[in-house]
Amino acid sequence: MRNGTVKYLTLAAAIVITVTMTTPSPATTTCGDADDNGVVSVSDALQVLQAAVNGADCEVWLCDTNDDGAFSVTDVLLTLQRSVDEKVKLFCAEGVNPGDINDGQFNIINDDNTLDAEVVVQAEDVEIVDADPGSAFVFGNMGSPPAEPVLTLVAEVTPPQLDGQTLQAVSAHRYGYNDDFLVSYMMVGAPYKGCVDYISMRTPSNPRLRSRVTFSDADAINVTSRGSRVYVAQASDDVALSSPAALERVRLFGPWFINWGRARIDLTSFAGTSVTVNGNSIVTTSGNTGHLASVGYSSLAADRTPVALDDLRWAEVYDDKIVTVQGTPGRLAVFNADDFSLVASYPFAGADVPEAKSAVDVVGGKAFIAAGSAGVQVLSINSGQVLGSLATPSVAGLDPSVVVTNAVAASGDLVFMSNGEGGVFVARADHDFESSGSETPVTLTMLGQLQFGQLESVNHVEYNGDFLVVTAGLGGVKVVTVNDD
Repeated sequence: MRNGTVKYLTLAAAIVITVTMTTPSPATTTCGDADDNGVVSVSDALQVLQAAVNGADCEVWLCDTNDDGAFSVTDVLLTLQRSVDEKVKLFCAEGVNPGDINDGQFNIINDDNTLDAEVVVQAEDVEIVDADPGSAFVFGNMGSPPAEPVLTLVAEVTPPQLDGQTLQAVSAHRYGYNDDFLVSYMMVGAPYKGCVDYISMRTPSNPRLRSRVTFSDADAINVTSRGSRVYVAQASDDVALSSPAALERVRLFGPWFINWGRARIDLTSFAGTSVTVNGNSIVTTSGNTGHLASVGYSSLAADRTPVALDDLRWAEVYDDKIVTVQGTPGRLAVFNADDFSLVASYPFAGADVPEAKSAVDVVGGKAFIAAGSAGVQVLSINSGQVLGSLATPSVAGLDPSVVVTNAVAASGDLVFMSNGEGGVFVARADHDFESSGSETPVTLTMLGQLQFGQLESVNHVEYNGDFLVVTAGLGGVKVVTVNDD
């Protein structure tokens, strides 16, 4: 196939077909992903090639990957490069803004003027400060003080208002191939209200809020995506549901939400606590009396037998495994991703507050667990061995009960932690997580607390090596570039 691909590329080298913008169909909307299966692959590149060579049908918002208004060999090469390297950026033409949608219960805002007013673009250094020098704040010893990454606050997004009430930012998810982000919001306590924002990082120094979908009857607790489909774990008072926990699917057309293919299904318990992608399936977790469950990404029909798990807080897919966190007491349960059979369950310290949030990030076979009062616990998902830990910091003026680790994001040798009212902290390890084995001990050194001008209780952090997104409750969203050369 490689030889055939080279042959076609040679034929296509001088071919440029000018395209005309038309009102797009919502069938597929992820740049370069012609079959909308959530992955840019060689088969997608071949479809782009056919469009460049013989004018085969391919919509510009899928196949014009360099956004120059033409199909050419450049688009083919970019798609091929992206199929083997996720760092390659694809920029397709965006098509026609579908406009706002308002049906009372489910509303969409696609007006740039309205949304851009909620983004404050910055270019401000973020200082890292040791909150309590000389205390148990530092763990481990790497011989000399580790270098600090250079952090720059590039944008702040104010929390949205819905029906006169302010929503709280609770989770973030990297979307697509251009480091864009989806952010979910909810109400704490009654009533149920929430939304999901699409934040574009196409111009890193000028993030834009491109689209928002609001739910007048549901908290948006966690969010993920597969291709152009967006899945939201919810708690809702929708009378059509048998329990408050729900999963809702909405659709993106380019950077805009659309009212097409929307669906909501029942989960179990009182709230959907997390949602993630496992191949062609969407995996959900739901609350204290809930389940680890799986549905088809298109049909939303159950495709595996749900597993009842008490105080189920989070799930992360890693290779052929699903790694879950349970609380009271803290347990890391590992399941086979194909059939949900239990592989092993390992205890860990912390996660001792009932029904609290405890996220997990799995990197290099190591689970970085947000363990509440026990800070960060690092376990091997293959043996359960405790590889390292990092205590919650002592923050002047705050009771320890409100400085609890609820989310963690690890990449390279950096770990960012959201510690509730204590804010965001960063630590550095003695090695790169991906390049070491799953049984390699991790020595973490706390670098300090990130200093923001205004910060409420932090609910989540998302870090991909280039950008850090902080969801800070009533403090809204902070978008930070991370330079760690």
